[in-house]
Amino acid sequence: MHYEHRRKLRAQYKPLRTGKFISLLAEHQYGWHTHVLTFARYTKKQLAIVVINFNDGPVEGFITANRLKHLFPNFNDSDIVVEI
Repeated sequence: MHYEHRRKLRAQYKPLRTGKFISLLAEHQYGWHTHVLTFARYTKKQLAIVVINFNDGPVEGFITANRLKHLFPNFNDSDIVVEI
């Protein structure tokens, strides 16, 4: 039943169905999140960053998305960071 929402998202957004895959890492102030899965999928027109939390409760942290820099050629800063 709770997977229905995910099925709808996948049907609605092309990157979640056919986009190229790039793995990402979630971090917190003490290091890597060991129970948080993060990745990006993208097409020429859309980008989706997916964060899956396998913990029992909410988490805080960030994703260093440097592996996505090639998708943003006009971005001149040294880091791309997504807060979770």
